[in-house]
Amino acid sequence: LGLGCPKQAFAKIATPFTSVMAAPTPDGEANPNKPKPAVKAAPDKQSSEASTKDTADAFLEWVVAGLADRSLDYNNPGARVHVVNEGVLLVRPGIFKDFVKLHKDIGSWETVQKKFLKLALHERTEGGLNVHQYRVSGNSNSATIMALVLKDVGLLFKGGTPSPNPHIFRIPG
Repeated sequence: LGLGCPKQAFAKIATPFTSVMAAPTPDGEANPNKPKPAVKAAPDKQSSEASTKDTADAFLEWVVAGLADRSLDYNNPGARVHVVNEGVLLVRPGIFKDFVKLHKDIGSWETVQKKFLKLALHERTEGGLNVHQYRVSGNSNSATIMALVLKDVGLLFKGGTPSPNPHIFRIPG
């Protein structure tokens, strides 16, 4: 072998790579000592749908509970939820990021938003987009927010409908 040790001595050296690196048998058959590659199972569509529904439902329950106990603010500067004439705004990405911070096992905020959108509780824009633009006007400044619109206010506010925020207006388009 050119390594300065007899061939028989080299054959007795055991390494963790010996069976993995071994050549095929002389008759061309696959080496029975070589591990077979793992086969990935196809994702189960039902478990994927259940996971989507579980995540989306957990998010929805968190919003409803937060609004009920006032741990989630609404209709105030910096709030992630606003009542408007068209329904309820969920300001994104902030509300989804807040949820993920509290539920670290969930994944990314984008994943939560995508799963929530699959519930189809929101209204699309005239152009078919999920996200609406609204103008928030204060005393001396204004800003644009991006939000999902839920037409059913009662879905989030179980104890009655708050008045619409008078400082927020839909941007046409």
